Amino acid sequence: MLPYLSTPCQAVALHYKLTLVRNLTAGSQLVLDMPGITSGPCLTPENGKTVRSLLLATSSALSLRGSFTEGNYTDGFQSSHVTLTLSNDYTSSQEELFIHIDRLNGLRASCLSSTNRTWSIYAYPKGSTGGLAGQATVLNAFPADGHQSRGQCQAYSADIKFDTPFPQFSTGVNLTFYLPLPLAGPNDVATINVFLPYFTNIPSKSSSAVNPLSDDFSKPSLALPGNAMLVNVSASTHFHWNGYLTADEDTSWQIPSSASVIRILRRKFGVTLTFTATGYMSMHDPVKPFWIYIPPENRLMAVCGSQTNSTEFLYEILSPYFRVNATTFTSVQGVGGACDAQYQCHGRGECNYCTQQCECHDGYGSAADRAYLPIGDSMPSDCSGRTCPAGPAVYAQPRYVDGRSNMSSMADPHRLVECSANGICNRDTGICKCREGFSGPACERAECPRQCSQRGRCISLQRLGSQAAALPLSLSTSTRYEDRKFYGMVKASATWDFMRGSLCVCDSSWKVGLLSGQTQLAEFFGPACEYRRCPTGDDPDTLEDETDCEGKIQTAGGKDVGKQGNKCHVDCSNRGSCDYNTGLCQCFPGYTGMNCGMKR
Repeated sequence: MLPYLSTPCQAVALHYKLTLVRNLTAGSQLVLDMPGITSGPCLTPENGKTVRSLLLATSSALSLRGSFTEGNYTDGFQSSHVTLTLSNDYTSSQEELFIHIDRLNGLRASCLSSTNRTWSIYAYPKGSTGGLAGQATVLNAFPADGHQSRGQCQAYSADIKFDTPFPQFSTGVNLTFYLPLPLAGPNDVATINVFLPYFTNIPSKSSSAVNPLSDDFSKPSLALPGNAMLVNVSASTHFHWNGYLTADEDTSWQIPSSASVIRILRRKFGVTLTFTATGYMSMHDPVKPFWIYIPPENRLMAVCGSQTNSTEFLYEILSPYFRVNATTFTSVQGVGGACDAQYQCHGRGECNYCTQQCECHDGYGSAADRAYLPIGDSMPSDCSGRTCPAGPAVYAQPRYVDGRSNMSSMADPHRLVECSANGICNRDTGICKCREGFSGPACERAECPRQCSQRGRCISLQRLGSQAAALPLSLSTSTRYEDRKFYGMVKASATWDFMRGSLCVCDSSWKVGLLSGQTQLAEFFGPACEYRRCPTGDDPDTLEDETDCEGKIQTAGGKDVGKQGNKCHVDCSNRGSCDYNTGLCQCFPGYTGMNCGMKR
């Protein structure tokens, strides 16, 4: 017999090769024992159902119909069998026949379907009491584990609970297992390995000593304890377990070649609890859950928190008859309050169950978000707040880097800061409320004051260089893109504000510039273009034409001078005072005219 077995509890196909040495009439039966085969779920302690009509394939000389009868989970489905009824007369010719029971029948291999087990075949000729016809050997099933032949198995359930489920407190540990088979028979040795991540024990020399959580789990802040016997270990089995504690920093999870043990390991800085089973164990005992309890006086504790049903807790079972490879527990009691105090991070972050703190998503206070916070500002630790857009700050308070106080370690005062350090972030909406004079999603743009009083255009610093009327005046105002000198094209670190700052270029009823027919000063002026110049004119009391600006610079900061025919602006011809609010001249006595350019 050659069953196509895979991992336990998966559907299998069974392929029999046999030779019948006697004739059989229609109605005769063959009964195939199939210990360990079930039609049920296999992973839970319950029976399957009888399969009344199996999907079969047979040699052409045979015409069979078959049914599957389920055994009982309490004895590992030992009595499971298939009954095949012959529909035709068969005359023996000593030929090899085959019977294939298809995988689609849903039969599953449980723990006892292991290598080198003998399955009996019974023949019941019609009208006869029948008897043993032969034995079939499982030629391939689950591979041996290198120590002895053990069928791969899975427990019905395995659970961990703690008396004191909080970090930094010694706790009792209750391990509960529900296995599909008895663990071992009389005088057998069995092993259970259990892995508890981030667990240690409090050194016995100090009742108040703890292992505080450190940034580097591989270097606990207190020295690990030495070896010690575990005390008062109890169990629900009629045999008992002796325990021994071994502390080391070996992170491997090695299985001893001998000795009956339960090993509890702590990740990074491992603590191994070794339990040796002694007493009588019967394979005929009914299968039921059993527990093993390690009391708190052994000072076992979690260094940090862990998630409910964490997949980092593992167990492994090595019985003389089956094995359970390292797998996760069915249920694990959480250690610590998780992030309950942070309202489970409001669904906007992941809980670090070890530190019991939220690791917020981007936009809700992640580590990357916090780099853009202004000095003194913070984000809610429960991820309830939103971040606001960041932009280059006009001036951000220097931030020291790596704890150094030298100037080179200070952060760029124009670094990216939330709301550009020009506003306040609304944590509920993630929208910046900008201070007066700033606008944009990140308050990154300096507004022109009073919108240039509707007497000018608000121009970015980058574009000012291409504006003929922008002060200081320049002759380099080519309209060709490749000829323009843009602020911010070079030395970007020094020109951080090239797209952030803006200034007013004020309107004028006359042309402004350095060329012929242009005047060097605009009609409206001031930061918000709030002032208006008075009419210009030549001083009637001088021989010089004050309005001639050829070769002159009338504004500070300019490097170019007026060309021939260029005009200077002379308010009220220097013979009156200008009211810049109205743009009207008040002439001195003896002078008259709109620009005070005429004598009375």
